[in-house]
Amino acid sequence: MQHYRDFIIYGFNQWKPTLKKSLDRIFTYEQLKRLTKNLGFDRSAVPTDLSFQQWLGLFNYFLIGVEEYKKRLVSGSEALLKNQQNRIQKIHRTRS
Repeated sequence: MQHYRDFIIYGFNQWKPTLKKSLDRIFTYEQLKRLTKNLGFDRSAVPTDLSFQQWLGLFNYFLIGVEEYKKRLVSGSEALLKNQQNRIQKIHRTRS
């Protein structure tokens, strides 16, 4: 479960406009080309364009078809995001 959350957060938080660019460090060009065809989405899609089933398909391939060093790039993405969010200064307002 943690690996899935890390994978999704990594995909959404790369500050790149498309999934192709967001996931280019994880999947090779050929892998992503095949995955987009098999899962039925365009390579110019943004993370919010994909359905749960498409994300699950990407993740399942990530588990079996990606080298271990690439998996380490994704590992800890949720903890990193939470750490960044905790450092944001929050302004609390009172109701008037």
